[in-house]
Amino acid sequence: MVWFGPAADLSAGTLLTPGGSGLIRKSAEPFGLLVSAIYAGGVREKWRDVERKLADEAVQLALCDGDRER
Repeated sequence: MVWFGPAADLSAGTLLTPGGSGLIRKSAEPFGLLVSAIYAGGVREKWRDVERKLADEAVQLALCDGDRER
């Protein structure tokens, strides 16, 4: 590759553009992604199942934490 131009104007870019980094800093969501509410459907049911499993695991962890001797 041959470049016939001033090298002073070249700069390395980053994966985060200035607009993207602002979005990540402002968002509380994972990876700075935008979200939308889902009120029905298969994705919602799958998520509700994950929520129930996480709640069950949290109870088990609390029980283990309360009985460290065993």
